[in-house]
Amino acid sequence: MKSVAFKVFRLLFLGIGLFLLWGVIQKIGPDAILEQIKNLKFWLIPVLSIGFGWYVSYTLAWQKILKMQGNDIPFWPLFRAKISCDTVTTMTPANFLGGDTMRIYQLRKAALNVTSVAASVVVDRTINSIAIVSVIFIGSVVAFLAIPGLPKQVAIGIPLFLVVTISMIVFFMLRQHKGLFGSILRLAQKLHIAKRLCKKFKDKAEELDQQVASLYKKSHRTFWTALGFHVVGRLLGILEVYCIGLTIDPHFSMTVALLLATVAPVINMAFTFIPGALGIMEGAYSAILYLLGMNPVIGLTIQIVKRIRAGIWMGLGVIFISFFRHHQKADLAADPLRRPLRSFQ
Repeated sequence: MKSVAFKVFRLLFLGIGLFLLWGVIQKIGPDAILEQIKNLKFWLIPVLSIGFGWYVSYTLAWQKILKMQGNDIPFWPLFRAKISCDTVTTMTPANFLGGDTMRIYQLRKAALNVTSVAASVVVDRTINSIAIVSVIFIGSVVAFLAIPGLPKQVAIGIPLFLVVTISMIVFFMLRQHKGLFGSILRLAQKLHIAKRLCKKFKDKAEELDQQVASLYKKSHRTFWTALGFHVVGRLLGILEVYCIGLTIDPHFSMTVALLLATVAPVINMAFTFIPGALGIMEGAYSAILYLLGMNPVIGLTIQIVKRIRAGIWMGLGVIFISFFRHHQKADLAADPLRRPLRSFQ
């Protein structure tokens, strides 16, 4: 029943996003947008390929963390799992929780044990959050110094977002050192929430806490290397925005690209209930460029091209997930003993 309600709400908010997107397109003019997209011409493919670079960076970061545990998993399965993760994150109501669960599920047989994969995903997600905040901090400093007359919403919103996000990251990192998941289960037991499940998974939660804490203590060099890969991935996202904008308008600057890339995570977090902040992001990009005295159609075109890139990678993610499920069924057919017991009842 709950899953049905989630799907209904997801579809509802997707409809709201599509309506907002249609409104922004009508406001700016479909012909003007098509004209700008045509200006990209043969540059569209090189621009879209930048996304491959950050997927490689994120995968290398995760691989570093896994190797520190003794999980020597090849690059390709991790790359597929990362793309599948982002696809599930975008397409399901569970957001990154659903995506990270997919990562764990796909690698559960390739690693030493499931708990070690889960611990690597927790640390990787935390490092990714630190990278996002780092790039937002750099972007906001550059924007405040280089761009006169920043929109008030941006000038107030970004510092506020940084304070809240940094506080959350610090809190969760401290809790991870002390046992985050065990404390969540203990709190749930005190509140009489899912008592049976809490009791069932208590040992697993404590094992996960131990492995997460161990990862932070094992190698500071690995932590900083993984963070470096994540920052590189974020910087490639800024490069993508800059390349699209520069192809449309030769006066488009890296500073403006940095500002747009800085605002994007803030909007995504604020409107997480709308899939991909559809319609919101397009409106925000257009509004920011308009307030900076630039043509708002550039902002909308940048976001539409980014949507095209996201759609291509999501399609690839769906193929990877289908391929994984097909192999799962083939494994069960080849070895019936691996099927759940209920299939024999």
